[in-house]
Amino acid sequence: MATLVNETLATHNSKTKAGEPVLLQREIRDTPWRIEPPQLRVPVTFLLDDPCPGWNPYYFHDQFNPRSASHIPNSFLEGFADVVERTGIRGKFSIIPHPFGLGPVSEHVEGVSDHDLAAWVGTVRERVAPFMDLSPEVVTHWNALDIETGKLHPFWEPIWVAQQSRETLARYIRYGLDILDHTGLPANGVTSSWSTGSTNEEPYAAAIGDALRETRNPEVTWYFLHPDTALPYVPPRLVPNDSGVAVVSIVCCVGDFAWSTLDGNPAEIDAMISADGGAGRLVDACDPRGIVAFVSHWQSLYSNGNEAGLKALETIARRVKQCLGDRVQWMRCSDIARYAAATANLTANAQDENRTSFTTDISCPALTVSRPHEADVIPASVRIQRAGETQPLRRVDDPRTLGPGSWTVRDGRLCVCWNMRRDDALVLDR
Repeated sequence: MATLVNETLATHNSKTKAGEPVLLQREIRDTPWRIEPPQLRVPVTFLLDDPCPGWNPYYFHDQFNPRSASHIPNSFLEGFADVVERTGIRGKFSIIPHPFGLGPVSEHVEGVSDHDLAAWVGTVRERVAPFMDLSPEVVTHWNALDIETGKLHPFWEPIWVAQQSRETLARYIRYGLDILDHTGLPANGVTSSWSTGSTNEEPYAAAIGDALRETRNPEVTWYFLHPDTALPYVPPRLVPNDSGVAVVSIVCCVGDFAWSTLDGNPAEIDAMISADGGAGRLVDACDPRGIVAFVSHWQSLYSNGNEAGLKALETIARRVKQCLGDRVQWMRCSDIARYAAATANLTANAQDENRTSFTTDISCPALTVSRPHEADVIPASVRIQRAGETQPLRRVDDPRTLGPGSWTVRDGRLCVCWNMRRDDALVLDR
């Protein structure tokens, strides 16, 4: 078992293979316009893997070693919610729907009292879900589950998934989504357990689209499978598929900063972001072409009871605010995925120097674009035209306050931000 854990974690740390990177800052071909990150800020998002009621996932993954606490109390979830509320963290919170084959979280989990299960679910619903996306971490994070009989297969999920068809994968993923639905914790994306889906990623991503289409019918969904610790900036990736749903791979830029706390060692805070903000992977990856996504695990934050990982998370979040400030904004995975999917196919048709039509298949909140600006020519007004109606945008003098429905001038560029529908015309009145 330990060998399999190590092998799957090694695969989990491989580079992305499927999909095309969507640079959040890039020129729109044959026009003076450039797509910018939303509101001119690099998205930062926190990806939390492995939460489940009661049980400590590492107790299972460490071969039931008594050095690992078998359970994580509900008070720790309350503490995590406190940190999220204090720091403004946004991202995704996974839930193992049928942890280790011990029962669905919508009904009963062996080894967890029904009272504790209900309390855990209630806290996630009331204190975590308002700030973070929810996702199933496939189904068991253990051996794959036979969803017809309720018995475990003899293969771990990554191995079983690699042998399945797109249709079988969609049913399996949908099973996990249904459990969360029945729990009152609806999800809008999927997290892979270990390397699940890495060897058949395109059908796996398409199956995620199929499963979400049948349960939610969204325009966009997302999944988390890969880190990329090598590239200087790390954009999300749009995975081609014919599910009718745009599927975006959210890629993190660094490994788990708190994994070392499981062995009693300090968390790697400075490697993420130094106290003065001058160094660290999050600083290096803070590039307008990509996103700053970082990951940890439920057991890593718990740190076998001393909660060193959770304290480290709060320190990192505070340093992000203090040192990166207005360069970044916290965002959920679903919001990043929509922005990436909408801008991936965004086109601009400049009808004249003062009017440009923008078109995309997917509506895009806080779409932000810019063009070179003549310093001595300030537009009298900037407005959006759609379906025969005109929406004037307000000018803001401080680019840090740019938001939907406004425009500004920064570094010799006219910057405009609005909630774009599928076909809008941007008009500059001179």
